[in-house]
Amino acid sequence: MIFRSYFGKYLFVVLLVTFFSNAPVTLASETVYAPGDTITVGEFVYNDDFTANTSDCTISIYSPNGTTLVNEVVMTADANGWHHYDYVAPVTNGKYASFMSCGTALAGDLVKVDKTFIVKTATLTDSSIATSVWANGDRTLTAFGSLAADVWNDTYASVRRLTDKTLTGGGSLATESYIDTAKNTIVTEIETNRTLINALNNITAADVWGYGTRSINSGTVELSTASKQGIWDVATSGLTTSGTIGKKIVDNLDVEVSSRGTSNLTAADVWASATRTLTDYSTSSIATAVWANATRTLTNYGNDITAADVWNVLSDSLVAVGSIGAQIATNLDGTISSITGWSVRMSNLERIQAGYVYRTKVYILNSSATPTAPASVPTVTVYDANRNAVVSAVPMTLVSTGVYEYTYTVASGASQGLWETVASTEVESGKTIQTNDYWEVSGSPAQVLINSVTASSISSVLGNVTITNEGLSGYEYDYEWCVVTDLDNECGGNDDAYYASAAKFINPSEDWNTNLTASVASIGTYYFKLVVYFGTDSSGASRVFTVTEVSEEQAGGGGGGSGGGGGASGSSDDADTSECNGADFNSSGLVDSVDFSILLFFWKQSPTFSNPCVDVNLDQKVDSIDFSIMLYQWGTKPK
Repeated sequence: MIFRSYFGKYLFVVLLVTFFSNAPVTLASETVYAPGDTITVGEFVYNDDFTANTSDCTISIYSPNGTTLVNEVVMTADANGWHHYDYVAPVTNGKYASFMSCGTALAGDLVKVDKTFIVKTATLTDSSIATSVWANGDRTLTAFGSLAADVWNDTYASVRRLTDKTLTGGGSLATESYIDTAKNTIVTEIETNRTLINALNNITAADVWGYGTRSINSGTVELSTASKQGIWDVATSGLTTSGTIGKKIVDNLDVEVSSRGTSNLTAADVWASATRTLTDYSTSSIATAVWANATRTLTNYGNDITAADVWNVLSDSLVAVGSIGAQIATNLDGTISSITGWSVRMSNLERIQAGYVYRTKVYILNSSATPTAPASVPTVTVYDANRNAVVSAVPMTLVSTGVYEYTYTVASGASQGLWETVASTEVESGKTIQTNDYWEVSGSPAQVLINSVTASSISSVLGNVTITNEGLSGYEYDYEWCVVTDLDNECGGNDDAYYASAAKFINPSEDWNTNLTASVASIGTYYFKLVVYFGTDSSGASRVFTVTEVSEEQAGGGGGGSGGGGGASGSSDDADTSECNGADFNSSGLVDSVDFSILLFFWKQSPTFSNPCVDVNLDQKVDSIDFSIMLYQWGTKPK
């Protein structure tokens, strides 16, 4: 039965009985489905002119307890206007309220159609089911007498296996005879291996240690007290299997092992032992054994110490009383060479100042250490710091038997650095011993004084200093001065509060007095340092001082302000700063964040500055000193 109904602009053609994949049973106006049935909910939707409408329609389904199962899901729309939605009936029996919705309330064409259905498990008491069953043309329950024959004569009779052990899916059922055969086989195998099984309880400790591929590496193995004792009580005569740990112990541990001292035995323990011996177990002479060793080395005994390392030890570190090193450092104060009983010792001079006299001696001794005249007068050759021979093969002067002396006046302008004197002594005809002495020529030494340090502000530090030439000739001195916060901090290294350097020629015995300027970033305690260099040497002095304020002249810079831009041109030195008022760059009467922004604009720029006031300390740069002055004046009205 078909009827039409209008809802807004839609025309619904409602089928009171629709067709689904499983035929439903109709109770009153609601359709009943069995659990698991596929339900097709749908309607034909047409426009007012009876043309098919395919605009979206939705379906909503609720469970018997009101839970939303399907929430406004868009239905499938066919070209003929059929809107449908497939849904599998749940297992829970009850009424499932459902409705189909097309259009919208905003457009004024909203339509909702009730699509409620019932899910119910079918029973044999349902008249409809009974009718369906008895109406089925293929049923055979009315001819029950032939049912057994139908079963055996059915098309599946050819594959049934109720008469033998074969299974349709493969394999077979175990028959009684098969089980008997399997039982007999198992019993026979157990009887055959009974001896081996019983032997598992007769393993001895010797069997364990004699087994070549044994492994006791499990952390869960538990040994009883008796078994532990049994392992250690195995007789050595029973440990005979080659390659086993037991056999190795028997073969190699044939004498008592004891310790000397404790487990942390040191070399001192060894040498302190009164009964130690350095005999070789296979060679009667230990010396022969050492020299016979093919891999011996005298330059490395295991710690990468070479022979050069041994001979390069500084003599001032050899101070242990009674040691051979200390005796050499103390008593060998010259150069000693020898040829067949002869020895020549030469005096050792470390440093001499330019303009002074260099002096050296040689001592010639025979095999009895007695001064003895050589075959000829010794000669000397002197090399300057540039390796030029300033003296060549000059005879030395006899002082006494076997003692000769040589003197050399070092010119005041001599090259500074390391010089060398080489003495050649012919002790016997054709036998010459050469000795040498390295010595340093230094320039005119300088006396350095810091007379005073005056710090009127962070940008005005003045050190009054005096440098005196204590040498015999005029000298061009390089010098440097710095301001540091730590007395141990040397000048240079880019960590000074202030650093500068210069040079000055000073005549012999002349005092040169001058003022050295500096500046710092903030108030505090500092050290003023001066270092003067002459050759490879230097002299220095230091003096502590304290900066307590920023001067009004440097911090304020005069009255008035320039207004933060424009104004003077030319260098910072020539710029008109008469109207500047300290760090108040915009003349607001207060040093604040606006002035800080102006300072940042000119930060690290090169002069000229369009606002010359930003260079507060007039050093032709905008840097941390200007920033420090700003911080000092921050929040105030500069005077």
